[in-house]
Amino acid sequence: MKRLTFTLIIALLILTTANASEYEKPPHIPDSRGNPNYSYLEKFNTKNKEVGTVESIIEYGDNSVIGVHYPILGKEKIDATTKTFIDKKILEFKNQVVNYKTPNNSIKAELNIDNETLLLNDKILSIKFNTFINMPFSTHTENGTFTLVYDLETQAQVKLKDFMNGDYLKMISQLAVKSFESNTLYSNHAVFDSFIAGTAPRDENFENFILEKDKIIFFFQSYQISPDATDTALMEIPYIDLQEFLNTQALLKQPVPSIPKKNGVTENQLDVGRKVDPKKPMVALTFDDGPNSKTTIPILDTLKANDAVATFYVIGNRISANKAILIRMINEGNEIGNHTYNHKQLTILTPIQMKDQINKTQAAIKAAIGITSKTMRPTYGSYNDDVKKYMDMPLILWSMDTRDWQSKNPKAVIKIVLDKVKDGDIILMHDIYPSTAEAVKDIVPKLKERGFQLVTVSELYEARGKALQAGNIYNKVRR
Repeated sequence: MKRLTFTLIIALLILTTANASEYEKPPHIPDSRGNPNYSYLEKFNTKNKEVGTVESIIEYGDNSVIGVHYPILGKEKIDATTKTFIDKKILEFKNQVVNYKTPNNSIKAELNIDNETLLLNDKILSIKFNTFINMPFSTHTENGTFTLVYDLETQAQVKLKDFMNGDYLKMISQLAVKSFESNTLYSNHAVFDSFIAGTAPRDENFENFILEKDKIIFFFQSYQISPDATDTALMEIPYIDLQEFLNTQALLKQPVPSIPKKNGVTENQLDVGRKVDPKKPMVALTFDDGPNSKTTIPILDTLKANDAVATFYVIGNRISANKAILIRMINEGNEIGNHTYNHKQLTILTPIQMKDQINKTQAAIKAAIGITSKTMRPTYGSYNDDVKKYMDMPLILWSMDTRDWQSKNPKAVIKIVLDKVKDGDIILMHDIYPSTAEAVKDIVPKLKERGFQLVTVSELYEARGKALQAGNIYNKVRR
């Protein structure tokens, strides 16, 4: 036992040193413009192994905005549990901001949840939710990392008690205390009541974990271990250090299978050779927040059946799972625009973070179809001087908001478009709602019956002899 204890301490010291170089960062402070720093939200993106498809919930309010992305696996029980978790987080946020009134429309309260999925083997899936809540002008933001672990065969959620026995919570608690006491960021916090309570051997303190091939990673939420710890803290424990508490080696030691890449039809854009008559009326239909296989494909079907095209402003983190949809968009003459990587509100980001949102999406688009976007659309239509200054593309807004995200009613969307449409309009819709896909079935042929050409944003401006320039705002073309 003395030898095992010595091994544990040495392993822990090595682990703590490794974590210090990779995860330590200065205390959370605003940048020179008073905006929060969000760079840590992208910490694990390079390790992401995508499983299933991504579902998004995007909501626009007068005082708050929501951008939530979560995985759908096509397994009923798992998807239901995940959705319940997401609904709870959204409800908690809405209750938190129910009385909040923004003094500045360009800076709203924000809930952003992104996800990562990790396969341990063909049986165990870990989902990590990076959660961020921003209340403008408050002293601190709220950051959290929450997890769900599933047995893919039984569709049951996996808890520590399912693969550990004995007094495992006491051992994990001891390792957590030693780890944080050895970490310069937290070494002075061991005397705080929050530290003692947050590392105590209780289930709720260690319920957020993911299972990797050779270790467990535990996540501790904002303020769990310190009144000053506004970011998520983590601790890694190799399985070998917990071997006397593990009751199923098979669960943890099977090798991680490689995840096959989707086969693309082509990597290059096809020249469709569309002809646009600049003398005839035209409008540009635009769709945000996709792609989504359930709703984007029906919209593409409608466009193709009516010899029409549109512009799709895509979210970067949805691209790799929907590569074939992007290839089809381009092959059928549509345009793809950049709508950030995970629907962050650009007006509260630093210049580096803004560019990261755009550049990561450009890279994802290029990996899927071999080209990059010519235009971008700022999330929530929100921009300021910094957004215009640091964006290297034209910023495309809209002249008609169908508010499809609000009504989710095909008839309401159809009425707005057909009652108000004018030559040169850029029309905003979202290809993540079945109601929008249904509305498009009626809107597209009726616009064509009225003599409108349905064109891409770039075609609209080119046909009217208007040059699009980086950093400028565009929402319509009038003759």
